[in-house]
Amino acid sequence: MIAEYYIIINELAGSGHGKQVWETIKPILEQRQIHFEYRISEYAGHTIRLAAEYVKTIQRRPNITPVILVVGGDGTLNEALNGIMQVPQQDPIPIAYIQVALEMILHGAWAWPLILKLP
Repeated sequence: MIAEYYIIINELAGSGHGKQVWETIKPILEQRQIHFEYRISEYAGHTIRLAAEYVKTIQRRPNITPVILVVGGDGTLNEALNGIMQVPQQDPIPIAYIQVALEMILHGAWAWPLILKLP
């Protein structure tokens, strides 16, 4: 199975470090030729709308698994889950989460799962 990522980024997460995390992740995805599209969450509650729109518009195809990837804090994840749950689905869409927390940024901990697990 090939994964396609539908990414929601909260650039303000982690005391504003969400943008820095995204700027690190994006070139890795591009270098590895991983299909993705992304949206920036611009205001409180926006992630709910973005996640619901992704669920409504994702086209299911054989041998391709769509994954909604959230880059942000726990509030961003909560909003994404709420948006996903608003749309009835026959086949649930997997959700992935890269936590952006200042403590993780300072220690570089957020990058290890991405670097080690991406194809």
